Amino acid sequence: MHRTNKYLALALALIVSAEILAFAWRDSRSPKTALNVQVASPRIVMLHISNIGELAISSESVPYGHLAGRLREIFAIGAEGFLYLFPENDAPAQRIADVIDVVQRLHSENMNIQIRLVTKGSYIQPSVLD
Repeated sequence: MHRTNKYLALALALIVSAEILAFAWRDSRSPKTALNVQVASPRIVMLHISNIGELAISSESVPYGHLAGRLREIFAIGAEGFLYLFPENDAPAQRIADVIDVVQRLHSENMNIQIRLVTKGSYIQPSVLD
C-alpha cells in the first residue's frame, strides 16, 4: 500500500472515530427515559480517486459510468449519508469535478448525500504522527 494511501486510510479512520464519539457523547447527555430509543447514524462512504482518474468506493473499483447507480444503491432515497472524497495528489481536477457533479445530481433527486472533500491539508500530516 502506498504511503499516501496509508495516511488517507488513517485520516478516514480518525474522522469516522470522531463522528462515532460525537454521536455517543450526544446520546450520553440526553435525558434517560424508560423507552429505549436509538439514534440512527448516517452512512459514511469513502470514494477514492486515483492519480489516473480511476474510482473506488472503499475497496470496490467502480467505473465512472456506474458511479451514480452504485451511489443510489448505497444511499437509499431518504437515507442521510456522507461521501468522503479522497483524491490522490495528482488526481485529474476534471474527474474530481465530474464526481462532485454526479453527487449534486443525486442530491437534486432528493438523495440526502453530503460530500466531504478530503485533501492533503485536511488530514494529519505524517510528521505529526512520527
